[in-house]
Amino acid sequence: MKFDLKTILILVLLAASTVFGLMWFFGGSDASKEKVKQLEAEYKKLEEDKKAADAKILVWQGKFKVADAKDKQLAIAVTKSKADAKLAQEKAKKSKADLDKVQGGITENRKEIEALKKNPPVLTDDELLEALIKKTN
Repeated sequence: MKFDLKTILILVLLAASTVFGLMWFFGGSDASKEKVKQLEAEYKKLEEDKKAADAKILVWQGKFKVADAKDKQLAIAVTKSKADAKLAQEKAKKSKADLDKVQGGITENRKEIEALKKNPPVLTDDELLEALIKKTN
């Protein structure tokens, strides 16, 4: 197989362009290599920032859980206090009703005493004894 000068020249140029093309493709330029390094550095910084943010999130989640537990305890305490206050109001109403009843009885007794002072009854011994027995029963 004989090669003429033109064929040899074409083969040399083809081989050279293939070699230089492969070198450019796999080697890249200095600017693109620098850009890749810069992007890798930015990516590492973003990963570090993400780790720091995740750590802060964990801290805040812990604080939230503690605050949420306190809120639940306070809600229980408030509910119990409301129930206690309602019970105290009911007892106060009952005590007031009892007091009103006693005061009414006292007022009635005073009226009876005043009436007896004005008109003391004249009772016989038997009537007096009967009234005493009635009162004690």
